[in-house]
Amino acid sequence: MPFDGNHFGITEIEILDRMKEFLSTPEKWCKRSLEKNGQYCILAAFNLAHHGNIYSYDFYTASYSNVFYVLNALTPSGSMVNYNNANDTTYADIINLIDKAREKFL
Repeated sequence: MPFDGNHFGITEIEILDRMKEFLSTPEKWCKRSLEKNGQYCILAAFNLAHHGNIYSYDFYTASYSNVFYVLNALTPSGSMVNYNNANDTTYADIINLIDKAREKFL
C-alpha cells in the first residue's frame, strides 16, 4: 500500500538479515568510514540493506525508522555509529547488536 510506511516492501527482519550479509565477515566491516575498500560500517550496511545506497536515509518508512531506533537504543551510548567506531567495539559486538535487534522484531 502506498501509505503504509513500508513502500520499499521490506520488513525489519529483512533489513537486519541483509545487514548481516553485507557484514558477513570481519573483513567486510570497518570503523570511522561509511565505506572503505568494500568494507562497511554498521550505518552503511543498514542503508544498503534497506535501499541499496550507503548515503541515503529514509525515515519515512516504518521499517527503516523502527530498525534505526532499535539499533541505537541497544547501544550503550544510544548511537550505533558511535558504538561502531568505539575503540573497544569488535566485529563480534556489531553482529551481536544486529542479532539483539532482530530478536526485538520476532
